[in-house]
Amino acid sequence: MKADYDEYDFNYSDDDADDADAANFTSIPKNLLAAMAEVPVCTDWLQDSTMSLVPAVYAAVALAGVAGHLPLLLVLARGPSTSTRLHLLHLAACDVLFLAMLPVQAAMRAAERWSHGEVCCSLLGGLFSTNLCGASLMLAALGVDRYLAVVRARGWARAPRAAARRVHATCAAAWLAALLMSAPSFANYRVLSAECVYGNERGKATVRLLQVLGSCVLPGVIMSFCYGSIAWRLLRLRDARRQRALRIVYAAVVTFVACTLPYNVVAVVDVYAWSSIRPENCEEQTLRFTANLVTEVLAYSHCAIHPVLHACLSRAFRQQLLAMLLRSPAAWGRRPRAHRAAAVGPASEGASSGKTELSLSARDTVLVHTVI
Repeated sequence: MKADYDEYDFNYSDDDADDADAANFTSIPKNLLAAMAEVPVCTDWLQDSTMSLVPAVYAAVALAGVAGHLPLLLVLARGPSTSTRLHLLHLAACDVLFLAMLPVQAAMRAAERWSHGEVCCSLLGGLFSTNLCGASLMLAALGVDRYLAVVRARGWARAPRAAARRVHATCAAAWLAALLMSAPSFANYRVLSAECVYGNERGKATVRLLQVLGSCVLPGVIMSFCYGSIAWRLLRLRDARRQRALRIVYAAVVTFVACTLPYNVVAVVDVYAWSSIRPENCEEQTLRFTANLVTEVLAYSHCAIHPVLHACLSRAFRQQLLAMLLRSPAAWGRRPRAHRAAAVGPASEGASSGKTELSLSARDTVLVHTVI
C-alpha cells in the first residue's frame, strides 16, 4: 500500500512514511533482498592503498612514453613522405595524446571530490575512451596499409601519388570509428556524490563492451587478416632477409595481444559480474579489483612500448636517430636534402624498382617494423 501525501496537510507522522517504505521494501523479490544483504564491501582498503600508487605509475608511464616518442617523431618527420611514415606519424600522435591523458585519468580516480563540473567530467571521460580505441584502430589502419603495399603491391603502385590521401582518409576513418564507439562515454560520465564516475551500471557495461570492441576485437580481426597475409607472402618468398622482416611482424602482433588481451578479458568478466545477481565474496572482489589494476596498467603501457620496439628492431631507425643526434640541434627539425623533394611516388613506395618497402633493400630499410 502506497501512502499519498497532501503537500498542504501537516498532520501526517513518520509512521506513515515507515509503512510506505515497508510496503515498497516487501515488494522486492526475496532472492534479490538476500543477495543485497550478503554483498560485502571488501576492496575499500585496497582502493585506499593504491590511490597514491596508481597516479605515480601512470605519471611514470606517461613521462617515459612521451620522452620516447619525441625522437621517434623527429626521425619520422625528417624522412621521406612515404605512406608508412605518414601512418606512423598519426600513430605516434595518437600515442602521445593517450599518454598525456593518463595523468588526468589517474587524477580523476584519486580525487576525493570532483570540483571541475559535469561538462569537464563528461568531456575528459569521453576523450580518454576515444584515445584508447583510437590507438588500437590506428594500429589496424597501419596493418591495412602494409597489406596493400605487400600483398596487393601491383595495384598499390598504380596510383602512388594518391597514397598520402589514402593514408589521411584511413586515419580519419579510424578516428571517426573511435569517436563513435566512445559516444556512450561522453553520455554516461556524471558527477555523483562529488565524484566523476559512470552514471549507471548499464551505461558502464555499454562503455566497457564498446571499448573491448574498439580496442581489441575489431583491431585484432583486421591485424590478424592483414599480418597473416603478409606473413604468408613473405614465407613463400623464402628469403633470409624477408624472414628477418617476418620476425618483426610477429613481434608486433605478440606485443599487441600480450598488452591488450588480458585487459579486455577482465573487462568482459566485469560486465558479467555487474549483470549477475549472485553476490561476490571478498576473495572474488579482491581478485577482480587486482586483475583490473594490473591489466589496466599493462594495456595503458602499450603506447609507451612502441619507441622501444623501434629502437630494438629497426636498424634504419637507429641509424637515422644517430645521424640526427650528430647534427646541430638547430637542424633537427629540417629534412635532409635528399628527402626534401621526396613525395609519395613510385620511388618512395618502391614501385620503380618493382619492390615494396617490405622488400628489404641493400640498406636494410626494414619498414615492416612499422606494424608495431
